[in-house]
Amino acid sequence: MTFKKQTIQIQAHGDLGDCDSPSNPKITGGVFRLVGSGTGNCTGPFAVGHGKLTISWSDGTSSTISQTGIRIDAHTWSLDGGVVSEGPFRSQTSSVTGRSTGSLIEWGERCITSGVTTYTGATESFSIGST
Repeated sequence: MTFKKQTIQIQAHGDLGDCDSPSNPKITGGVFRLVGSGTGNCTGPFAVGHGKLTISWSDGTSSTISQTGIRIDAHTWSLDGGVVSEGPFRSQTSSVTGRSTGSLIEWGERCITSGVTTYTGATESFSIGST
C-alpha cells in the first residue's frame, strides 16, 4: 500500500480467545482465517472491502461466512455484516473488532519508501448473533 489508492489483497488470522455459547456449550474458543480484497491507501482507510471468514472452533467444527465487510485503518480494524452460511451458528450475523498493534512511525516510513505490506493487530471483541 502506498499513497495512491489501489486494490489490496487481505489475508488475516487470529485467535478468538475464550468463547461462551449457551447454544453450543462444547465451543469454548476458536481461531479465524480471513481472505479478501479491498481498496485503500496510506492516507486511510488502509483497506475497505469484503472477504471470506472461516472460524475453526475448539470442538472441531467450523463456521463459514462467505462475505463479510472489512475495514482497516491506522488504529482499528473490523469485520462486520457477514452471515454464517455453513456450520454452527448458521444464518446468524458476525462482528469482529480489533486494534492495531503496529507502529504508525514505521508505516509512515514504509508509505514513503517501499509501501506497507503488513498490518498487525489484536482481536478485541467477537460476536455471532445477539449480543
